Amino acid sequence: MARLPGVSPEDTRFDEELRAGATAQPLAAGQTLSPRGPCIWPEAVVSAHPAAQRASDGSQRDRRAVIASLAEAASSRAGWQSLSFRLLRQLSGGEDCFAQVWLVEASVEGQVAGRVVLKLLVEELFPRDSIFIFRRDRTAQESADAEAMAERLVASYERLQNLQGASVPICYGSFSFTIPSGTISCGIVLEDLTGNATVSEYLSSHRPELNSVQKLDSFARTLLGLVHTFHALGVATVCWSETDIVLLRESTPQQPLFVVFDFGDATTVEEISQKWPDDHICRWPYADEHSAYMELEIGLGYVAKQWYLAAYDRDPTWLADFASHENTLRVRAEDGYVFTAGSDDDDEEEDSDNSDGRAAP
Repeated sequence: MARLPGVSPEDTRFDEELRAGATAQPLAAGQTLSPRGPCIWPEAVVSAHPAAQRASDGSQRDRRAVIASLAEAASSRAGWQSLSFRLLRQLSGGEDCFAQVWLVEASVEGQVAGRVVLKLLVEELFPRDSIFIFRRDRTAQESADAEAMAERLVASYERLQNLQGASVPICYGSFSFTIPSGTISCGIVLEDLTGNATVSEYLSSHRPELNSVQKLDSFARTLLGLVHTFHALGVATVCWSETDIVLLRESTPQQPLFVVFDFGDATTVEEISQKWPDDHICRWPYADEHSAYMELEIGLGYVAKQWYLAAYDRDPTWLADFASHENTLRVRAEDGYVFTAGSDDDDEEEDSDNSDGRAAP
């Protein structure tokens, strides 16, 4: 993917003066930002008229409405010149944050097209202690960290394009912007999904409707199935947080409508498989599944644990954690180890609180 136009590693080297400038001249409501050039990665932009998404059961899930004029302008070579974004309200960000996220009003040819979210990656405000961009010895061959994060984001939206407007936000492209401090930042324009509930919020308000294994089954399988869909399309997130998954207002406990966003930590399945080539123990798929599952356990506790064990009984191959556990049993059986209910296990990774020896969530 191309480097941000006009930006070199030297331009983005951490400097106290640049950081001071970003804090002294912050982004503020009422300001208008316009792209400096064409969409950097147009392959990730949603089609102006996308088809319905076909679910795994063969049914179709209608996609949310696309702002057609914005999608068309973002994907055309000259359309960027007609775009502008007026900052309305900051949703998250500040100093020591990776992204400055704003609700904005998008205009095309001077006409208001609708509200979207602008996610700006301002390197000067990145956390000081965890980003190599701040190393004084960074070489010219090393790419800027904000650029690497932007690449991960848009690469994920490109691979998940058929899910945009259904289970991932609509992506209207990525552009470079000059922010008030005078530096150049990359911004990703996404669908406005403010006002929807996180998983924990939804579970808290619908606990009576999800207080048994049977009631929870459809909800949990939909959530974990979405993780599997991402993997099938080549995207591994590895790290999920509570705010990365929301449920749309139309959701019901039996028909939850999950939307996952924020792929700043995502990577391709190919890349992560190279890092963890011993895939037979399923470490990276397990990490994604476990992060999603823990949202259920944190919200529902014992009921979620019981559902997990019931799912294991029904199909020991469905989750990567199940497959990992089954592989451990097979290897140990080949080594002469006899696994019995209630037997002790010295391996912390395989330790289980379940007396029947099944995989612990």
